[in-house]
Amino acid sequence: MRKVFGIGLSKTGTTSLSAALAILGYRSKHFPKDEDFARYDAFSDITVAMKFKTLDRFFPGSQFIYTVRDEPSWLASCARHFRQVHEKERQRDIRRTFYKCGKFDEEKFREAYWRHDADVRTYFRDRQADLLVLDIREGWGPLCRFLGRVPPAQPFPWQNKTFEKR
Repeated sequence: MRKVFGIGLSKTGTTSLSAALAILGYRSKHFPKDEDFARYDAFSDITVAMKFKTLDRFFPGSQFIYTVRDEPSWLASCARHFRQVHEKERQRDIRRTFYKCGKFDEEKFREAYWRHDADVRTYFRDRQADLLVLDIREGWGPLCRFLGRVPPAQPFPWQNKTFEKR
């Protein structure tokens, strides 16, 4: 089974993606640590997004799912999440590295959002078959087509829902 990497930022549906991949039969890990990459088939969240190029080189032939969300609702969700979560040191370190701030800072998060978006789209510009850009509200259809799977009968696993389904 090919590895599947969810390279969207936190609060873009990465938890839902991880649950959906598990339903589709992948051994899926949300917010993985480095040692998890050998033991699982599918991964999502910021720890994956931060190193998608390295993962692509280390696991050739992998598939990448870039979960996206409109910037205003993403920023609002990040503001709620990062102001209320009791974080572990690892989470703070990741935020300092990726977002260039110790706590939620709207401007720094916005800059990181667009920097990551440009980086992903540029990197996969000539390899579009390896990348699915997915608004998680689209559900099973695009995800299953990309992975070559039959959509399951059960509803899409909406997790941590803060925006309306289409």
